[in-house]
Amino acid sequence: MDRQNFLLATLGLVGWTSARHGRLFCNTVCPVGTLLGLVSKLSLFRICIDREACRACGKCLHVCKAGCIDVKTKQVDISRCVYCFNCLSACPDLAMELRADWHNSCLPPGAAGRRNFMLVLAAGGAGLAAGRGHARPAVIPGKGRPTTHKQLPGALKPSCW
Repeated sequence: MDRQNFLLATLGLVGWTSARHGRLFCNTVCPVGTLLGLVSKLSLFRICIDREACRACGKCLHVCKAGCIDVKTKQVDISRCVYCFNCLSACPDLAMELRADWHNSCLPPGAAGRRNFMLVLAAGGAGLAAGRGHARPAVIPGKGRPTTHKQLPGALKPSCW
């Protein structure tokens, strides 16, 4: 398959998935969508669902371009939300609202703790992985650094390095 046919096939596939599943390509594959999803976690304003006012009619779900509303748990996945505000006008109960959410009040109880735990775990793992590149061999006190190395069978001799 030559390059032109490959590009046409890719364009056709993206067009078909967009027509069939909305923003599937943007939410799963597109690097810009991924970057915006990461930045949106730092947003000061969030679309939230008032759990008491919502009767789970699903009208907001049908107008959501990004498919980021879960009516059963009454949550909006802000990492996929494109802030089109269609859900705000579609809700007959006025349960969808835009809030200044500095303290993650839109999250269910306990979710912020799990999310922060995962963030700290990932950052700690990345720090440990980065620190391994700067590790030095252990020095035995009083003996200094070893000057000879053991040669494993089949290994090249130091003169061949």
